[in-house]
Amino acid sequence: MSFVKKYPAGFALAVAAVIAVAAGAARAQDTTSYAEIIIKGETISKFPFNRPKLQLVFDPMDALTPMLEPDDKLFLADSPVTFDWKHNRPDTLHSPKVIKPQWHYLISRGDVVFDIAFSMARILVQPPAASWYAGLQWELDIMGDDGSVFHKFSGSGKPPDKLTWDGKNQAGLWVRAGHSYNAFLNLTDSGGAHLGGPASPAEFRFDVREIVLDGAPAIEVDSARLFGDARDLLSLDKDRAEPALSAAADIIKMRYNGRAVSVVCYADSKPRGDEQAGLARDLLARLLNRQPDAIAFSGTEALPTERQFLIKIK
Repeated sequence: MSFVKKYPAGFALAVAAVIAVAAGAARAQDTTSYAEIIIKGETISKFPFNRPKLQLVFDPMDALTPMLEPDDKLFLADSPVTFDWKHNRPDTLHSPKVIKPQWHYLISRGDVVFDIAFSMARILVQPPAASWYAGLQWELDIMGDDGSVFHKFSGSGKPPDKLTWDGKNQAGLWVRAGHSYNAFLNLTDSGGAHLGGPASPAEFRFDVREIVLDGAPAIEVDSARLFGDARDLLSLDKDRAEPALSAAADIIKMRYNGRAVSVVCYADSKPRGDEQAGLARDLLARLLNRQPDAIAFSGTEALPTERQFLIKIK
C-alpha cells in the first residue's frame, strides 16, 4: 500500500530558498585560518680561504715611452746641406721659400766641369789610333763676353776625359756673375793639321757666384736680376730679385752661418749705388733672419761692365 502526500504549489520554491539562506549563513560563520608554510634551505658554509685581491700591474710611463725613444730621422741620416731648411727653425718658419719652394737654391762654389772626351768625339770624324795622340797639342780657351781669352788650359798628348775649373784665371780674377763665357777646344796634330770646335759646356753663366776677394770669401750677385737689365732701377725687381738673393742667403747659411756680412752695390753713381744697396740689404737681412742694422751697406760708382752687387763675408 502506498501513500502519496501532496503539497501545495510553491512549496518546493520555499524549501530551496531556505536551503540557500542556510548555506550563506554557514559560509559567513566559517572562520577557518590557514597556517603560513616557510621552506628554508640549508645553510652553506663559507670557503675556508680568502680570495686574493685583484692586482693590475702597469707602467705609469707606458704612454710616454714611445715619445722618449730616439728618433732615427734626427741622426746623421740628414744631409748637412738640407738639414737647415727641413727642420723647425726660425730662419725657415717665416721664409717665403716655405710657400715658394722654387725660390730655394742649393748653390756651392759652382766649379765648371768640361767634358773633353765628349767634345773630341764631336770634333773628330772617327776615333783616332792611340799613336795619333803622341804628337797632339791641345788647348781649351775660355772666352769672355768681350771676345778676349779669359783663361787657357793647354797640354800635349791625350787630354783628360774631364777637366774641372774653379772659375779663376792665371791673373787671380774670377768669372763675373751675370757675364757669359764660351769654351773652345783646339787640337793640333803632329802633322800641323788644326781641328777645333766648342767644348762641353760651350757656354755658361752664373747669376750668383761665390768667390774669394782679398783673401776673404764673398758672393757676387748679378745686379741685373736685382735692378733690371739696365741696372738702374731704384726698386727691386719683384720677380727676379728675391730668388737671386735667396740663393746668396743659402750659401751664407750653409758655409758662413753666424759670420758678419756687408754689402756693396756698384752702380753708375754713388748715390744710386747707396740707395740700391740699402734696398738689397733689407731683403737680404730678412732672408737671413737678421736685423737690417747688423748689415752695413754702401754704394760705389763703376763702369757698366763692373756694375754688380757684392756681399762681403768677414
